Amino acid sequence: MSKSKIGLVSLTALVLSSMIGSGIFSLPQNMAAVASAEALLTGWAITGLGILFLGLSFFFLSRLRPDLDGGIYTYAREGFGDFIGGLAAWGYWLCTSIGSVSYLVVAFSGFGLFLDSEQFTLFGDGTSLMSILSASLVVWLIHILIAKGVKEAAYVNLIATIVKVLPLIVFIVLAIIFFSPTQFMQDFHGESLQMPLLDQIKSTMLITLWVFVGVEGANGSFRSREKEKRCGYCDYPRHFNRPDSLCSDYCSFTWYFAA
Repeated sequence: MSKSKIGLVSLTALVLSSMIGSGIFSLPQNMAAVASAEALLTGWAITGLGILFLGLSFFFLSRLRPDLDGGIYTYAREGFGDFIGGLAAWGYWLCTSIGSVSYLVVAFSGFGLFLDSEQFTLFGDGTSLMSILSASLVVWLIHILIAKGVKEAAYVNLIATIVKVLPLIVFIVLAIIFFSPTQFMQDFHGESLQMPLLDQIKSTMLITLWVFVGVEGANGSFRSREKEKRCGYCDYPRHFNRPDSLCSDYCSFTWYFAA
């Protein structure tokens, strides 16, 4: 693989990293507080089916219009005009910016739990002056890294993705080992919550929906040639009429197996 191309592993990590955030580690606690096991299973099934349709929409859009490689912004612009496309782009940028800020606040708040003391507060709840300066430094370092080239950023992102995924794998393995059917079936219908099943399902779906945030970033052709950034693996299946769309197809479905 040439130096100008992003490998399959790095591309997969880009998709996974855009979906896995800090909130995923608090999902069991948040869900257990608002829903029973029956509502959780139903909510996951409904949300997963809906996101599957969204992934299929991206799949067919990437096949029908492989020339649109800017993701949801270009689809909104081509379908509804420049004004709606501009709103989609700015809205997506605002959501990403706010999400990055909230993530950094949570991160430095966590540092404060370990480093701060009653006599000395450095990071506090993530909003202290040191937290703001440190978060700004992190943002600028990431900006510089991306400006140096997508390949270098992809390598760093791969490391970050591994750090994110390993705890999840450990959790899944431990959950399988220590799974108790008796405990799982206890209060299966959630009588102790004193909430209708439909309300439990809605509360569950408000949480599960956030698990799939980032799937829209998977849609698009990753180009990395001299003038066009293209994924190196998009060119090898010669039997496809439009091999560049294969990368979009692959990315659109990666979220489903990762979730």
